Amino acid sequence: MTDGQGGTASGSFVLIQQDNQSSETDTIAPTVVSATPNGLEGVVIGTNIEAVMSESGTYDMSLSNGAGVVSGQLGYSGDNKLVFDPDSDLEYDTSYTYSITGSDDAGNALVQYDGSFRTTLSAGSILDTMIQTIIDNAEEYGITNLVVSDNVKVDLGNGPIVCDKLAQYDCDGHFCQLGLINPDSDEEENRVGLYPGVTPYFLIVETPMSETAAKTVILIAVNDYHSNL
Repeated sequence: MTDGQGGTASGSFVLIQQDNQSSETDTIAPTVVSATPNGLEGVVIGTNIEAVMSESGTYDMSLSNGAGVVSGQLGYSGDNKLVFDPDSDLEYDTSYTYSITGSDDAGNALVQYDGSFRTTLSAGSILDTMIQTIIDNAEEYGITNLVVSDNVKVDLGNGPIVCDKLAQYDCDGHFCQLGLINPDSDEEENRVGLYPGVTPYFLIVETPMSETAAKTVILIAVNDYHSNL
């Protein structure tokens, strides 16, 4: 049928063609405006990969490490954003690469976009490194009587908590304790003074050897520690 102006109409779309004037065709290839994470280290293992496209279209994203392709769900949100959500947490201390392919609604192909990142060390590995640093620099730091134990209860004054691993030592007139707490532990005492259901905490306690002085207790969420690496 005609639209009354010399053009043709199909459904709800009307194309009007006039003499000496032709319709424009989209020949511009889409691009990746931004993608994250990319080029980063210390990425948390529960991360999603997100990319903002320059225009709408049909796209695919694949994520892999040295062991193979990572399974997950690719979703779309507003503003032409792709979100890849892995089916499970990523591996600690592992390099990942991802690629984005596809085309826009006009069929123009996207030049493949490649990104990469590396996940963080596990909390246990970070603690081991911190303890090894203490051991390697014990003389310079004035550290003595160093003892490292597993599954040790520590009393912070408001009830005992269990540390997966704990280093205890004397340093500069202070009795120091450095450990790793997991608030999700089945041990009820691990919930005293902590927020259940959060990531593990590093515990740092400095107690002056004078009985009248108050000890200093520091809890550092593992994710907060990672963000400052």
